[in-house]
Amino acid sequence: MNDAKSRLGGLGHPAILDAPGESIADLSQSSSTPERGAPSVRVFLAVAAMLVAVSTLPYVAVLDGGFFYDDWRYFLDGSTESGATIRPAVSGPLDELLRVAKLRSLTFLTYRWDYLRGGADPLAVDPRPFHTTSLLIHALAVLALWSAWLAVARRLELPAGFETATLAAALFGTHPLVSEAVNYPAARGSSLAALFTFAAIALFVSGLGSAGLRRVVAWGGVALAVLLSTYSKEVGAFFPWGVGLGVFYVTEVGRLRARWADMRPARRWLAIVGPPAFVALLLLWLLLPGLEPLRPAGLEQVHYRVSQNFAQTGTISNDAYGLGQTFDYSATSYWLTQTRSFVIWLSLVVAPWGRQTIDHPIVWSSGPFGPWTTLPAILAVCGLALFALLAPATRRPRPALAGLGVWVVFVGLGPNSLTPGLQPLLEYRYVVGLAGATLILAAALAAIADRPAWRRPALVVAVALPLILAASTAARNSAAWRDAVHLWTDAARKAPDRLRPRNELAMAHYHARARDPEGTERAVAILRELRTSHPHYIRGLSNLGGILADRGETDEAIAVLEQMIARPQVVTLGVVRLGLLYEKVGRSEDALALWREGGEFDPPQDALSQALRARLAALLGHNDEVIEAAELFWRVTERRRTVDNAGEVAILHASALFQAERLDEAFVMAEQAERVADTFARRVRSVVLRGDVFEAQGRDAEAAARYDRAIGMMLEEEVLDPIALMPIGDAAMKAHLQAKQADGVAAAYARVMDALPEPLRERWRDEHAWMTRVTFGN
Repeated sequence: MNDAKSRLGGLGHPAILDAPGESIADLSQSSSTPERGAPSVRVFLAVAAMLVAVSTLPYVAVLDGGFFYDDWRYFLDGSTESGATIRPAVSGPLDELLRVAKLRSLTFLTYRWDYLRGGADPLAVDPRPFHTTSLLIHALAVLALWSAWLAVARRLELPAGFETATLAAALFGTHPLVSEAVNYPAARGSSLAALFTFAAIALFVSGLGSAGLRRVVAWGGVALAVLLSTYSKEVGAFFPWGVGLGVFYVTEVGRLRARWADMRPARRWLAIVGPPAFVALLLLWLLLPGLEPLRPAGLEQVHYRVSQNFAQTGTISNDAYGLGQTFDYSATSYWLTQTRSFVIWLSLVVAPWGRQTIDHPIVWSSGPFGPWTTLPAILAVCGLALFALLAPATRRPRPALAGLGVWVVFVGLGPNSLTPGLQPLLEYRYVVGLAGATLILAAALAAIADRPAWRRPALVVAVALPLILAASTAARNSAAWRDAVHLWTDAARKAPDRLRPRNELAMAHYHARARDPEGTERAVAILRELRTSHPHYIRGLSNLGGILADRGETDEAIAVLEQMIARPQVVTLGVVRLGLLYEKVGRSEDALALWREGGEFDPPQDALSQALRARLAALLGHNDEVIEAAELFWRVTERRRTVDNAGEVAILHASALFQAERLDEAFVMAEQAERVADTFARRVRSVVLRGDVFEAQGRDAEAAARYDRAIGMMLEEEVLDPIALMPIGDAAMKAHLQAKQADGVAAAYARVMDALPEPLRERWRDEHAWMTRVTFGN
C-alpha cells in the first residue's frame, strides 16, 4: 500500500497522501529530503571550485587581448589599441554616467571600475581589467546557475539532483556559445543580466521552501536581483519573471497535483489557468501601447523595441551593410530571417565546432508568410502550450526538469528575437537560452544513467563533454579572440561573401598600427579592393576616406567621401569627416552646407554633424544657425542618450541664445552646459555665462555672485590660466561696483592680484586703478 501511495503521490511525496488534513499552504512550505544525503560542505566547495576552474581556464588567452568592435564606440573613443581614450560617461562625474547609461547603469559602473583599476588614465586605457571583470561575472553566473538548478532539484526531490545541476552548470560554463558574452566587453550586459536572473531563480525557489524571516529575505533578494538584472540590460526586466514562471510550474503545480482530488474545482482551474493567465497579462503589460506609466523603465524599453519590430520597414542593401543583396524589408522578412537564425543557433548548441563566427553568414529572407507562421513562433507557441498542459499533470521530476529547460530556451530567445537588429544572430544575446539547453542535456544524460546498461557510457559522456567543450572554447579563444585582427580574419574566412567582415578586418589592422607598422597599409589595401569590387558599400568608403584623411592624402580622401555621400544611405561619420576636410582646405561654406544636410542623410545619427555645424556657424557668425543646429543636436542626443560634444554645443547654444537676447533660455542652457561639461574650462564658461545673463537683466548682485564663483573655481585649480582669470575678475569687480558692494570689489581685486604672476600683476594694478579710486575714494 505504501508503495502504491508513493507511485500516486506527486513528485515523490508519499507523505503528502498520509496527511490528508494538511493544507496546500502547508505543502508549499514543506521541506524536501533528497533520497540520498546532501553532499558535505567539503564536497560542495570542491565542486564549486571545479566549476569555477573549468569555466574560467578556457579564457586565459583572452585576458591579454584588446578591445573589439563595439567597444570602440560603446565606452571608448580612440583610433589605436594603445591610444584608446575612455568616454566621459565612464571617466567623468558619477551623475553623468547614470544619466547617459540609464537602463544599463550597472554595466557602465563596472566599466568605470575597470577604468579605475587600470590606472584611470583616459589617454591609455588598459583592456586587461575589462577582460578580468567579464571573466569574474561569467564565473559568478555559472555558480548562480548551479545554485538555481540545485534549488529546483531539491524542490523536486530529484534523484541525482546534485549531479544533474552540476553537469548543467559545467556545460553552460564551458560551452563556446557563451564566449562572446565573456570575451567582448561591450556585450557584458547580457552576461550580467543572466547572472542576476539565475540568482533571482535560486532565491525564489529558496523562498518557496522557507517560512517567516527566511522567506522575506529570500524574496527581498529576488526583487533586488530583478532590479539589478534590469539595470544590466533592458531585457533583464523580463528574464527573471519568465524563467521564474517555468520554475513555479515545475516545482509547485506538480506538488499541488498530489492533493488534486481534495482540491475544489475552482482551485484546480486556478492551478492550471493561473500561470498562463499571468503570462498573458505580463505580455499585454509589456506590449500594449499606452501603458508607459505602468511599466518600469526596463520593460518600457523592451516594448519600444518590440513595437519597432512590428512596424519596421526599410531597405537593406550593400550601401549600408554589405549583406550581398538589396531589397525592401518588413516585419515579415525580419521574422523569416530570425527563423534561420534560430535553427542555426540550435545547431550550434549541439555542434559548435568550427562554425562559430562573430558575423554569422545569414542572408536576409523575404517571403509570403506573416510573422506568426514562421518556425520560431510555431515552435514557441506549441512548445510552451505543451509544457503548460503537461506540467500540472506530470508526476516524474526528470521530464519536468527537461520541460523547464525547454521553457528557459524559449524565454531566453524570445525577447531578443523580438527586438529588431540587422545582425540576426548575436550569440551574446542568448546566454539565458543556453542555460535551458544545457539543463535539457544534463537531465537527458542523468535519465540515461538510470539504466544499468547505459550507466557507464552516460557517466563517461557526462565527464568528457564539459572537458571537450572547454577545450573547444579554449582553442577558439586562442585562435580567434586573441585580438581583433584574428577575430575578423576568422569571420572573413567563414563568410567570404559578406562585406562587413572585410571592412572590420581592415579597421582592426588600422587600430593595431601602433604594434604593426604595416597595419595602415594593410587596411588601405583591403578598403581600396572593397571600393573597386563594391563601389556602393558606403561603410568601406567612409573608413577609407577617414584613413586617407589621417594620412594627409586630402584630395583622394575628399573624392572617396564625395562618392559616399552620393549614395541614398550615408554613414554620419563620413559626413563629419568630409566636412572637416572641406574646412581644412578653406571650403567652410561647403562644410556648413554639408552638416546642415546631415539630418537628411541619416536623421537618427547626426548629432556629431550638428555639433560641428554649430561650432562652424559660431565661427562664421551665423547666430541663428547656431541655435537651429544646437536645438537639433539636443533632440538627437536625448533620443540616442549620447554626450559626445554635449558640453561644447551647450556653451555655443547658450551663447547664441544670449546674443539673440533670449536671456531666460540662455540661462537654462548655461545650467545644462555646466551639468554636461566634460572639461573644467567649459564648466567655468557656463558659470560666467550665467553671470552675463544676470548682468544683462540688471541683476548685478546675482551676476557678481556667479563671477565670484567662477574665480573660486579657477583658484582651486592646480594649473591656473591667468589670461582666462583676468577678464572674469574684470566682470566680477564691475558687477560688484554696479551693485554698490565695495567689499566685493576689493575681495575680487585682491583674489585676482594674489593669483597673478608678477608681470601681469602690474598690468592688473594699472588697469584697475580707476576702479579702486571710485570704490575707495583714493
